[in-house]
Amino acid sequence: MHVDPKALKASANFRLLETGLAYPACYSKLYPDLRQTMADAAVAARTSRTQLRDDVVLLPKLFRRLVD
Repeated sequence: MHVDPKALKASANFRLLETGLAYPACYSKLYPDLRQTMADAAVAARTSRTQLRDDVVLLPKLFRRLVD
């Protein structure tokens, strides 16, 4: 399945990034246009002072290792 930026923006993952409820974790082989789209959404969420920035500390790598 090929995902382009338009399809990515329709996904639940993108909505989580856009609202500041998640951070992107990209592999180096991810298409640059998708990586940039996710990075732009995360930056916009951080600059709009969303929940993760103001209310909690999130350590994504640690969380992934703690949860099966």
